[in-house]
Amino acid sequence: MTLPFAITLPHCSDRVPSDIKSTLMLDDTQIMDSVDLGTAEIFGHMPAEAVLSASWCRLVVDLNRDHRQRGERGVVPRFDYEGRSVYLPGSGPDEKELARRLDRYYFPFHQELTEQLNRTDIKGLLDCHSMNPVGPGQAPDAGMRRKDIVLSNNGNVMGEEDAALGEITCPGPIMREMKALLENAGFSVLLNSPYTGGFIIGHYGPKLMPRGGLAVQIEVNQDLYVDAGAGRPSPEKTAGVGAGILKVLERVAGLLP
Repeated sequence: MTLPFAITLPHCSDRVPSDIKSTLMLDDTQIMDSVDLGTAEIFGHMPAEAVLSASWCRLVVDLNRDHRQRGERGVVPRFDYEGRSVYLPGSGPDEKELARRLDRYYFPFHQELTEQLNRTDIKGLLDCHSMNPVGPGQAPDAGMRRKDIVLSNNGNVMGEEDAALGEITCPGPIMREMKALLENAGFSVLLNSPYTGGFIIGHYGPKLMPRGGLAVQIEVNQDLYVDAGAGRPSPEKTAGVGAGILKVLERVAGLLP
């Protein structure tokens, strides 16, 4: 079947334009630390109505941030999740450069996503990421081992609305059913912990919910498919993980009106 979803992969790329790369303090290995390893292999070829993959590394511009967000980890981050400075001294982008990056790399992606979500045959949005096996220093669960999959809808650990967080992006019963299906497929799963969801589901989810749609952030633990010391996904393991998740998504699609 064709999944009635738009799938987004905002952190799947390690590409950096040469003019920007010359300003970076990070080497190629350190740049890879900001890439969601395995997301392209697991989700990029799923039979969905639309799959939108980032063309450039999140260090160039982070598609999962509000375009107005500034600061150390804003839409153009100045520090990575290991706490390292991204740019050489005096080489960080000024407002003019930031505006150029938004026009060239950010707005076209979100314009295409908006157009896809306006299609009547697309019932939901799946924003897909991968995570380190242990929370890095700047994460909310620093130093803690993580479950296989984290599902987020901007809610609490039951998938229900939390007044402190705002609107949920997927009904709680569907979140719990999705969790149960993944657990039956052999994955360990948490809802909204350590991540409650980023900009993409928070921005588009409230627009989908009134028409019976949903938006869910999916984080997959890299320990499932990246062998220790390999630094790259195992094709066999990513295929297995992807097949298991796809079967669950087909079941979830059947829950939608």
